[in-house]
Amino acid sequence: YRLYAFRGRENTVGGMDWQYQHGDFLLFGEWAMTSSKAAAWNAGFLLKPVPAVLASAGIRKYASAFNNLFAKPFGETYNGTNEQGIYCGLDLQLPGHFSMKGYIDVFAFPWLKYDVDAPSEGSEKMLQVSWNPEKILSMYLRFTSEMKEKNGACDNYGGKSLNRRNSRNIRYYAEINPSEGWSFRTRIHAGMFANGNGNTGISTMLAEDVLWNLPGRKVRITMRYALFDIPDYESRLYTYENDVPMVYSVPSFYGKGTRVYLIGLFRPVRWLEAGIKVATTSYSNRYEMGSGENRIAGNRKTDVGFQLRLSF
Repeated sequence: YRLYAFRGRENTVGGMDWQYQHGDFLLFGEWAMTSSKAAAWNAGFLLKPVPAVLASAGIRKYASAFNNLFAKPFGETYNGTNEQGIYCGLDLQLPGHFSMKGYIDVFAFPWLKYDVDAPSEGSEKMLQVSWNPEKILSMYLRFTSEMKEKNGACDNYGGKSLNRRNSRNIRYYAEINPSEGWSFRTRIHAGMFANGNGNTGISTMLAEDVLWNLPGRKVRITMRYALFDIPDYESRLYTYENDVPMVYSVPSFYGKGTRVYLIGLFRPVRWLEAGIKVATTSYSNRYEMGSGENRIAGNRKTDVGFQLRLSF
């Protein structure tokens, strides 16, 4: 599957982007080509026919031989290669402080991928209903459905057939800010997984966050306590975590256990900020974690991160 992977010490990429706007209609696109003449492009539009409606659509095609080490385009792949697809989205503002948004994304991978020994395809759908009655309270309910093809069992000729991996997820989020400096956030996540091999699994996760800001923003404390029950790696769930500034954290979880972390941010003077995060993951059904040189004996893992920032 790495036939078209970049090899060498030099790579040249040239590209251009464009956009056209007329009133509430925006048309945009981008095109790029490497020195090996492999091209990647995407195009789309945003349309707001009335103030309460926003429609969007896009098309993309990234060649299998396209290699740009710094590309981060829209799509399923992280580097914009070996993918083509069509996206349609809609965002509605409804009466009663409600809003609704959703999208459908259909995609295909013309060449092989890791754990996919043939050209494959997939789709992703999302629908979210939000309610924001006042400044101190907000919540949403999100449904997602995803289908991707993965390697299955070997056939009679020694090759691997592709099986469809289906996952459906429901996520509930609520945030309440009862007083200045305090915020409470609840996340409930349930997922169902099934593949062509007959394997199925149901995953659940509950997380409660407490955030406290000292007036003047010199001290900020964030705490989380989470419970998860996820049968195996294929059923894993991803969830957003707070972290120190400029660190984006969306770890995955599987197994049965708890996740607890504490984050402290301190700004004693305007030009100095210190941050620390201590996180512990404990399992009730595992007695070792990781593999190879990263294997850890026991059912508990603790991570500590520290950051010091100077502003001039």
